[in-house]
Amino acid sequence: MTDEKNLPQDPDEEDDNILELVGDDGQTVQFELLDVVPYKDHEYIVVVPNTGDEENDSQVEIYLIKPDEGEETESYVSIEDEETEMAVYKEFQERNKDIFDFED
Repeated sequence: MTDEKNLPQDPDEEDDNILELVGDDGQTVQFELLDVVPYKDHEYIVVVPNTGDEENDSQVEIYLIKPDEGEETESYVSIEDEETEMAVYKEFQERNKDIFDFED
């Protein structure tokens, strides 16, 4: 899935950690940005859906940040390598162990 980030127009907006991602199917979904994790010369976003449904909003998703050439936007690409995805998630856990309560 390739998604684009739409930044809030007002820089003072309280929900500046909310991203609207547009999927290949054109559907827009809101996510809460939890962290940007550097890993092996790349950066990844760690997000959760912002649907208002607490059970579904706890499922973390991780996307590779891919800058769009010649533009001021970036795309988010699904990670196909499960090993990389797990390594990024473990790095996210380590960076945020004092903020979030992770289940084993």
